[in-house]
Amino acid sequence: MDDDSSTGVSMDDIMTFGNLKLISELSPLKDRIQSFEDKHGCSIAAFEARLRKLPEDFELWDDFIEWKAYEDGLKDLESKLKKE
Repeated sequence: MDDDSSTGVSMDDIMTFGNLKLISELSPLKDRIQSFEDKHGCSIAAFEARLRKLPEDFELWDDFIEWKAYEDGLKDLESKLKKE
């Protein structure tokens, strides 16, 4: 058993906690991504393509930048979960 005799916590417990923490961070990111998909009626790839064809619109670009950050954060968390 990998228990630390002073705490009774194993390495498996620590890894499980770490995974649960990452999983709990996924939901808010997915919710924000879904809200952008609902707002604009498309995926981020389609939105970016549409955005590049339109005259410059700072509000739309702000949405894109924020949306992209959520997408990148989601990919990062999913990558960390796969490594665990």
